[in-house]
Amino acid sequence: MAKFLTDAELALAANGKLAINCQHLHVGSCLSYWFECLIHSAKFSLKFYVPLNIVSMLVKYKALFSRPKSVIISAVKACIRSSAVLVGMVLFAKMTICGYVRTTHNAKDLAMLCASLSVMPASLIESYSKISDLSLYVMPRFFDAIWKFLSRRNLVKDIPYFKVLLFAMSISALSYATYREEDIIKPMNSTLMKKFFGVN
Repeated sequence: MAKFLTDAELALAANGKLAINCQHLHVGSCLSYWFECLIHSAKFSLKFYVPLNIVSMLVKYKALFSRPKSVIISAVKACIRSSAVLVGMVLFAKMTICGYVRTTHNAKDLAMLCASLSVMPASLIESYSKISDLSLYVMPRFFDAIWKFLSRRNLVKDIPYFKVLLFAMSISALSYATYREEDIIKPMNSTLMKKFFGVN
């Protein structure tokens, strides 16, 4: 988080026992730092979403061949929109943390909570149909963070091969939805499952 504070000083700042300011968190002014974050997050999000949208186009290859212009334009719009969500989340979080630190001169856990809540409006940039996909992407990371939080405090114990079990359960649920109740699964997910596992 900070370049100029030791781990011990960060712990003190998080507990409100050490007064800090934005100079402890980043180099230069807040505005230049936010701009740097914007560029970095835009590059990162495009690296992620461009291949994803290319794969999405290839899955719908029939539509791509029959109306290439509209499919490509749609993919470009989707890529820009999804990238804007990620960039917005990063910027809102950074701005909130800077604002909190400048106001309170500490980096208590409340700062992280405020930053987490501040990124929520960025999801509204995304199309309504993809908000559920975004939720499915974020929720596992949320539960993973909760588990690590509890694990650090020795409130839970690691379960051997739990990720393998979780993956198997997820594939089972997708398989059941694809071959038994196709109306409850998105067409693209159903198509991908049938391409990998065949049609029964």
